[in-house]
Amino acid sequence: MKTIEEPKKDNNIFVQDFGDYVSRFRCPVITIYNQETLDYKGMYVARLFLCKDGKTYPTKLVCVNKDLEAIKETIPAYMHFFIRSENDDKCIIGTYI
Repeated sequence: MKTIEEPKKDNNIFVQDFGDYVSRFRCPVITIYNQETLDYKGMYVARLFLCKDGKTYPTKLVCVNKDLEAIKETIPAYMHFFIRSENDDKCIIGTYI
């Protein structure tokens, strides 16, 4: 997944559940990152992205947790998981669409 510009850590909005947010957008995508990201070392991260005109844009909405299962529980049940492709960053576990 390619992004235009990653928001800075200071600008993030931390959420406990993505349900209320994804319902507001036409094509929401939530990407799950492993514990090796530079901005949240040792934590799993979920970030909401929006798709527009064939491009993916990161939002400031993130969920951070040491437990991967806790991160997965923040994602609406109707979203489907896709494992990362070989072209994705090594920190990406997968994406919910």
